Amino acid sequence: MPYLEGLPACSRSVSPAGPKSACHVSAQSRLKWSSRESLRAQLRTLFDETPAEPVGPRCRALWLLGLVGDEARLPFLKALLLDSEADEALRDTALRVGSKLGLRLSQEEFVQLHEEHTRTGATGLSLEYLLLFARLEAFGPTMEGLLEQLTPDDRARLLITTRERRRVEGLRGLTRRHRLNLAWLDEDQARCLRPCVGVPQPAAFEEALFERWYWSDSFVLEDQGGSGGQRNFDVALAQRARPEAWALLVEWCQDLSAHELERNVIAPCWGLSRAELTRLMEACPELRQRAAEGLMLSVDDLRAHFGDGKLVQRLWHVVRARSFAYLSTRRRNRPSPAFNWALDVLREWREARHHVLYRGLCDVGLVPWVRCHLLEHLWDHDPAVVIRWALVALRYPDNAPLLADVLLLAWRTRQPDSRPLFLAVLKGSDEALQALAIAGLVGLGESGDGWFDRLLMLSNSSHPEVRLQALAGLVQQGQRERLPSLRELALTPDDPGLRAQAIHWLGVLDGEGSRPVFSEVLAQAPSRERCGVPFFGATPRSAPDVEEAILALSRLGGDEDLSVLVELSLRGQGSRLLDDQLVYHLARREGRVVEGVPPHCDDMASPVTRSMPVPRSVMRIEGKRRVNEAWPRSVSSMRAEPVLDTEMPAHEVVPRQNGPWDALFSEAERAALEQVSLRSEEQGMADVLSIEGLLWSWIFFTSGQGQSIPWIVEEFEQVLTRRSMLERAVRECPEPLGFKLKALVDAADAAYRKVSRDDQGRALSKRMRLVYVTDMWWWHRRPVTGYPGVDLN
Repeated sequence: MPYLEGLPACSRSVSPAGPKSACHVSAQSRLKWSSRESLRAQLRTLFDETPAEPVGPRCRALWLLGLVGDEARLPFLKALLLDSEADEALRDTALRVGSKLGLRLSQEEFVQLHEEHTRTGATGLSLEYLLLFARLEAFGPTMEGLLEQLTPDDRARLLITTRERRRVEGLRGLTRRHRLNLAWLDEDQARCLRPCVGVPQPAAFEEALFERWYWSDSFVLEDQGGSGGQRNFDVALAQRARPEAWALLVEWCQDLSAHELERNVIAPCWGLSRAELTRLMEACPELRQRAAEGLMLSVDDLRAHFGDGKLVQRLWHVVRARSFAYLSTRRRNRPSPAFNWALDVLREWREARHHVLYRGLCDVGLVPWVRCHLLEHLWDHDPAVVIRWALVALRYPDNAPLLADVLLLAWRTRQPDSRPLFLAVLKGSDEALQALAIAGLVGLGESGDGWFDRLLMLSNSSHPEVRLQALAGLVQQGQRERLPSLRELALTPDDPGLRAQAIHWLGVLDGEGSRPVFSEVLAQAPSRERCGVPFFGATPRSAPDVEEAILALSRLGGDEDLSVLVELSLRGQGSRLLDDQLVYHLARREGRVVEGVPPHCDDMASPVTRSMPVPRSVMRIEGKRRVNEAWPRSVSSMRAEPVLDTEMPAHEVVPRQNGPWDALFSEAERAALEQVSLRSEEQGMADVLSIEGLLWSWIFFTSGQGQSIPWIVEEFEQVLTRRSMLERAVRECPEPLGFKLKALVDAADAAYRKVSRDDQGRALSKRMRLVYVTDMWWWHRRPVTGYPGVDLN
């Protein structure tokens, strides 16, 4: 393999790579890691000697030049950008690399590039795109003439992209881990496919655009209607630091609903901070009620507005509505943004944590995703409480998704208090959870004769994740003869996640000896590029096994190891993660980093955590995919409100019960019902529940027990929707199964008629905005008592 000549033997691949691997490219360099100046010279030579076609290798060399370059490279980058004969991908890369180094263009250069784009349409280098990455040197008549040629909508978009670069004081509903990941993504706008905020521009340029919009363009856009009005609103929001824009924003916000206030004013990354929202409430008191409904006010203001009791009820309603929206298959049942605000209230208000957050953790009627979100927020605040809760939750199978999250969080943060939980999980029968527990104990440095014997037994498990973690534990205990088995798992499994786990432990326990394994993984890695050019987009990461191999070599940190990483980037495996390693080691070489570990090698945001085993029992409901076992979570009596122990919130969760319906249908009848469900799914009419689930959803709702549950209106609508699906199932079921199903449905219908009354086209129709033109009677009746009736009133 000529492209690896000159590299150290331990950096060469162990087996040949095929034509589809990332390393099967022509004219590769033998680039060696050294000083910044040497790397610049090597990359520039590589760029000049690489043929113009295909353009990918030159783009990669140019991107790496941006990592090691300085302002002295800007004339070279600018020449590439202005070269109309150069490939568009190469010019785009030069623009992005230049933005990292502080690229500035003159008015004439902006005009030249924009006119080329307008004239030929062959490049994406429009004025709007250029201003995202390059700063205008000075504003004058030339640029003013170019702005005159643009449409009012184009000028308004420019004004939005030149807003001040800012994030909301704290994006709502984010855990610590999510905030770390977002901050990591925000640090490198040059890798974004299209950044939402451009580089800062001269004040005179922004002033000219704003004056033109305020006195002229805004009226033209308003006359257009539709998107023109939304564009005006976005400009006022982006430029709200100006008194004129703030006055317009206050005026236009007066008629917004709570949902529109959240979506248009707060949710965007340039939306209002908490202080600005308070200022808006003072200027526009009419919004205060809507902001309170969306839980957007401070905790003190919300408590004053609702009172403690009603605020707790509102928070619980929002949590349940989010769970409902996750399960709903109907597009207009979209999640409310109030859930993200509710999470912040739950974090800040202790009483709400005890009455809503703990209650949600213990309510298996909520979908696992919502419960896991609540759990991670509680972990950020009080991990000891989460561990105590998990020790009790182990008794109930429905808690498996949450337990997997708890074990992952405990493993990531190396919580010493989590040792009893890991040991308790090992005594259970869920092998996927056991794999997480073993990883946690190995991370905590568990030792002793009993532990060694347990690892020996688990190393013979038929479960690959358990066996892998046990092998890692044995190596940690000094059983070096187990390393070949661990290396084999790093190279052979079809599952990249399983390979990643093995590579992770090899990097931690045997980095020096496993260099050839890491090189083999990297040599076999497929390119992440599209059409041979660098991939700029939302994902900054590679496959998990490739990431682990990158981190393993970065931990070693030798010149030979880093040369392999540079070559990897040149072969099309460049990523934000890889860039971070190279930048770190350059700084270390220059004495600007004196201690610590390479980025992402030992923190909560590390991509290592993505490759840890996740139990196969974790349920994920995506789109319209049916999950037959999901229905008892939505319809069972597990919504009973337990008395919470504020000192120990891990009260017993009622386990899911099979119930008397198991005897209703034979195996043959269940198979027939399954076929009807599959036909409905093919026609786009399926629900997340099976037909049995639809039936028992209706039977439970119409029963006395169901009427005592505090249903929200959205859930009531879903129940009625499922009753309509039952009607379709009755028609399509073969006889005599259809007669049997109809008899069961008729019995539940009779029970519902006794506890409901005719709505007479009033609250029910208005609240639900019904789109049905039908004579289905259940859509025209409402409960006489209970929570849906109260809400409809």
